[in-house]
Amino acid sequence: MFITGDRMNKEIRNNCNLYSNIVAGMVLILISILHSQPAVEFVKTFDLGHSESLRDIFICSNGDFIACGGGDRGRGGYNGDFWILKTDDNGDETWSRTYEDNDISGTGYSVIETEDGNYLSAGIIENYAGSLLVDRDGNHVWSNIHGEDGGGFFAVIELKSGEYILAGRTSRNPSIGYVICLDSDGEEIWTLEIDEGESSQFNAMRETEGGIVLAGNNNRWETLHCWFLKIDFDGEVIWNHSYNMTFNRSGQVRGMDLVSTSNGGFAVSGTIGSQGNSKYLLLNIDAEGELQWWESYVMPGNRTRNIPHSLVQVDESDFVIVGELNANDSYLGVLRVNQVGATRWSSEYNLGESFRRPSFFTTVVISPDNSLIASGATNYRGEDGWSNDGLIVKLEHEYLEPQFIHWAPEDTIFSVLPGDEVEFIARAIDQQGDELTNLWIIDDDTLGSDTTEIIAFDELGEYLVSCEVSDGEFTTEIRWHVTAEEWYIDSYSPDSLAWTVRRPYEADFSLGIRALEDIEPRFRWILTNREHQQIDVGNEADLTYTFDIQGEYSLEGRAFFEDTEHSVIWQVAVNSVLYWWRPHERQLEVEPREEIEFTVIPFNPDSDSLDYLWLVDGEDDGDVEEGIFARFNDVGEHSVTAIVHDGAEVDTVIWTITVNPNTVDEDQTSLLSTEVTLYPAAPNPFNSTTSIRYFLPRSADVRLTTYDSAGRLVQRLSEGFATSGEHRATIQGADLPAGVYLLRLETGEVVRSMKVVLLK
Repeated sequence: MFITGDRMNKEIRNNCNLYSNIVAGMVLILISILHSQPAVEFVKTFDLGHSESLRDIFICSNGDFIACGGGDRGRGGYNGDFWILKTDDNGDETWSRTYEDNDISGTGYSVIETEDGNYLSAGIIENYAGSLLVDRDGNHVWSNIHGEDGGGFFAVIELKSGEYILAGRTSRNPSIGYVICLDSDGEEIWTLEIDEGESSQFNAMRETEGGIVLAGNNNRWETLHCWFLKIDFDGEVIWNHSYNMTFNRSGQVRGMDLVSTSNGGFAVSGTIGSQGNSKYLLLNIDAEGELQWWESYVMPGNRTRNIPHSLVQVDESDFVIVGELNANDSYLGVLRVNQVGATRWSSEYNLGESFRRPSFFTTVVISPDNSLIASGATNYRGEDGWSNDGLIVKLEHEYLEPQFIHWAPEDTIFSVLPGDEVEFIARAIDQQGDELTNLWIIDDDTLGSDTTEIIAFDELGEYLVSCEVSDGEFTTEIRWHVTAEEWYIDSYSPDSLAWTVRRPYEADFSLGIRALEDIEPRFRWILTNREHQQIDVGNEADLTYTFDIQGEYSLEGRAFFEDTEHSVIWQVAVNSVLYWWRPHERQLEVEPREEIEFTVIPFNPDSDSLDYLWLVDGEDDGDVEEGIFARFNDVGEHSVTAIVHDGAEVDTVIWTITVNPNTVDEDQTSLLSTEVTLYPAAPNPFNSTTSIRYFLPRSADVRLTTYDSAGRLVQRLSEGFATSGEHRATIQGADLPAGVYLLRLETGEVVRSMKVVLLK
């Protein structure tokens, strides 16, 4: 058994130093990502004569907007006006209604257009979870209150079968997750209450195959977690998951909004951190609710309090999140990221001198012309002075760069023999539908303007081939680095360069050579064993080797002719019982009271004969199996040991944990590094996520990115202004193929890089 990695660029394998060629590939391949931040098309404010806000907005079937919210009128929060507002597609008010005559006060938090053309809003009515149906002119049809005092609904959907599902909480202290199903007349069909500790509630949901998926937050182990639940159409629970990515009981995580993704899973926006120091959060879960990856974001200005409220998917793969920022003026936060969480752009919108705090976005939707529509609230200066008003903002359509949809050769760093002809292809689409022009260049010489170009490499040497595609405003470029040489490694087997295997394991290795006539390279196979000793194990093009002793090995296959040498290196981890463990890096540095999860994964986790023993600082940690949580309070060195026995074999993993002081006296600041530092990734190799730490001696603009072996950008981990000190980021590997990746940190003229290996 072994894990196959992503098939690396064939020509990278031909070089003695794999790492240096990855760096070269990263520098020489450039596919630009140019996104223009959309400007504001219109801003509309809506005044009931007192303090109000819009909490949700919905695009109607005719393109108009229906919104809901509430107004305080000095009576205190949920006893104010339950407000529904209708506008045309330009944001101009059609009608506005409150429902005091129907004894309805409170706040609407979610609104939809129903199949029959009415409008259903869910929220808080008289401090209870409430629902309100109005006709297309805003006239009251029916309303209900549900659950216990202190409850509220924060999401409503209409099922394809015609029933309504409302979700939120019932009671306030403690709050309990609450879901209810209503018929078209507002009568209850079933209800579901799930008590997951204090502060449990649902904030968003989507109908999906076989049921409804809900997102929110619950309280586990005295800490707020993102909470995901799937129920069937009768209210029975199918699965239930909670996640807190801070690994710290003081870290709070909330799920705020939920959208379906093209791969059958879900993207969830939320907030991570304490109330005074929070960040935007984006998570990706699969169809079973399993966490695939997550990323947190600090918005422009390095605000300490960033609270996202709503999420929408744009252009089939990207996501836009809106919310509020801890700003002194009328700034509203908007963030756009790609399908793996890398930032496209982020902005704090200042609407002008007539707007000031508090200003925030609560909901974002996509209009029929593919523009962003956001609702919220602002403090607006009108004819009668300043007042808190409902807010609707439309952002202009976002213009994007041309996007490559096909290129060949697929490998962008490769070798050829002198005299070889290669057909290059570059096809792109313009996301605005504009006409595109191509320009082919080789070593600064212009060749042609078609989508294909055939190039002959007649002489030995290095060549740079590029194709620029332009729509007149944006230009996207792809480059190939081609080396014409007398011979090179054309193929190798196995094509996975990093394995985990169970001993004993026999493997066949081979190197394939392409060369000019009369060139016959020789071969040498060198094994570096677990004691770091190098042993010659073969001198043919093929090798069969048996790994029968535990440990970590590297096997290098070398081919050489005269003064030229090329090689390929395989990394092989040989275990008896354990396939993997986390953290995979066994030398850890943490701060006092930082909690860490330790887990082990056997080759056969379902075996009945497995026995586990966990030791923390030499003391038995009790009757646990695959994993433990450990927290270290004392400064100094600690240890965690996992011993796993399957009745015949045993594997032992020992982690050494160094707890460092988390404060530095003023007279000790001179001991801090004065250089930009990129610390080793942990774990590395990794099979899901790996943590990145870096240190900045002074505040600066930072760009932290990940590239694949062909030099293509795959993730943006951080981009923008960062303060001095230590920072953290995470590489998410769930949607990436296995293989070797390059992490690159850029700040000013300083560049730091590191190789990481993803196993699957």
